[in-house]
Amino acid sequence: MNDPVNKPKHYQGKIECIELIKDRVGANHFPAYLEGNLYKYIFRHKDKGANIQDLEKANFYLVRLIEHYKNL
Repeated sequence: MNDPVNKPKHYQGKIECIELIKDRVGANHFPAYLEGNLYKYIFRHKDKGANIQDLEKANFYLVRLIEHYKNL
């Protein structure tokens, strides 16, 4: 089953894209990446027909950001 918020098919492979980004930007910069995506989805959710999906995507990044800080 395709989950366009938590596990979109177009981001699946040997390693998930978000894990690759985390590895490349490093632990110190990863929160900024998560925050940027969080802001992006909150900012544009009203301008698209998929506003619920964008809010769910914002929540995905918020949960990841919370997990990051809990694991420090």
